[in-house]
Amino acid sequence: MRFLVLSSFLLLTSVLAASSWEDWLWVVAQRTQGIPYRYGGSDPRTGMDCSAFVRWVYKYAGISLPRTSREQMAASRLIREYVPGALLFFSSSGRQVDHVGIYLGRGYMLHASGAHGKVVVEPVRHYTHILVAIGWPVFRR
Repeated sequence: MRFLVLSSFLLLTSVLAASSWEDWLWVVAQRTQGIPYRYGGSDPRTGMDCSAFVRWVYKYAGISLPRTSREQMAASRLIREYVPGALLFFSSSGRQVDHVGIYLGRGYMLHASGAHGKVVVEPVRHYTHILVAIGWPVFRR
């Protein structure tokens, strides 16, 4: 649990130390895997859902995002290619966006997974059948 308490400090200091955006994202992935998943949660110590996790990570890069995956998609410029830091929007229901993750690069994404019960890194190819859009956040500092 000490890791989770220090995670905010580690994320902030890693922003300063990383040589590139992609490098920083991989450091974030290493340091945040295992944070518990909790639907509606927004605290890394007690659990976060996917959109809260994405919002929390971007906060440490100085970027403000809305709270829900649908709002995050609406606040993004849709793009056609995978770029490190892009937001990946998914719909398991086929009706509306209900999940979001962060593209890390090299074919992997970081997300708070309800199925795994924690933050994980997984190949994007496992989810392409429910991928709805790729978005680049419109930065609001």
